[in-house]
Amino acid sequence: MQCTKCNFECPENTKFCPECGEKIIDEQPVVQEIEETNEQVIENVEKAESSCESSENIVEQSEQSESSEQQITCEQENTPTNELICSPPQEIQEIPQKSPTILDEIKNKTKKGKIVSLVAIVLVIAICLSLFLILKPKKVEVIKLSSNKITLETDEQFALKYSIEPSDADDKTVTWSSSDSEVAVVSKKGVITALKEGTCTITVTSSNEDVTATCKVTVEKAKPNFKEIYAKYANHTYATVADDGSYLEIDTNPADWDSDYSGLFYSYSDYTNCIKSVHKALGISDALLLKMQSTSALQGRQNEDFDTFTVSWTYHPDSGLEIIYSLKGSSTGSSSGNLV
Repeated sequence: MQCTKCNFECPENTKFCPECGEKIIDEQPVVQEIEETNEQVIENVEKAESSCESSENIVEQSEQSESSEQQITCEQENTPTNELICSPPQEIQEIPQKSPTILDEIKNKTKKGKIVSLVAIVLVIAICLSLFLILKPKKVEVIKLSSNKITLETDEQFALKYSIEPSDADDKTVTWSSSDSEVAVVSKKGVITALKEGTCTITVTSSNEDVTATCKVTVEKAKPNFKEIYAKYANHTYATVADDGSYLEIDTNPADWDSDYSGLFYSYSDYTNCIKSVHKALGISDALLLKMQSTSALQGRQNEDFDTFTVSWTYHPDSGLEIIYSLKGSSTGSSSGNLV
């Protein structure tokens, strides 16, 4: 060891200089202490840098704590020349600003990957939904009938028309059925045939049996067709029929029998045979004709009601027998019809 005052080389472990008597100070522990302090500072800085890479919060805290200047001062007692100040190197004191790390890049790539994955999922769902809507079978949703309630006469036919919605349904096949086949029946094409008096329901059903439509059918007894009866059995010389077919009139004036004028030529047998044929067509018994022939002028007009029509007649020796067959609910008489 060297004396700091006289520079005399003193033996080790000497407390006072043999030459000048100055107290000997051992600098080795101080230097060692300074070195250890510098190593500790460097180690702390390295730890701070490591923490900066692993965690953003730790980096921020390290920047705040390490941004201030660090100084370590070592003083030698009563020796100004031995005053030593130790500070960490400048490059160690200045911690670099935060820069993108591998962790940040991984996070950014992860975010981008998630966005790309989400977009891909949405596209896949949209494509699947579109394909489902395109390839999904279009079922019948609604069936509409041309009529929901009709009235028919026995032996009359009526064709029901129908429409399907949507119009581009895949399977437009339908089936028809009747709730009472004794009253009316329906064909595969929707043609209804009335059989007897009564009511029933005609139903049309889609192929998947999910959609139906119904029509109520009322069957009434057939009304007589006076135009057909007139054309088949009567003669214009003694009979008239209404334009709308609501009545048929037979007038047997004796003055017209075997007449040589007005072009009217018929005999008693002509109109009696006509009356018999008309009664047969209308389902009237022969007893009514006998009743008509026995009617006197004093009895006035007589009437006989049937299901769908009425028969009325009068007799007078001068004008003969006048008979009117009329549908119920219609006006009758020559004034309401024209000679056919």
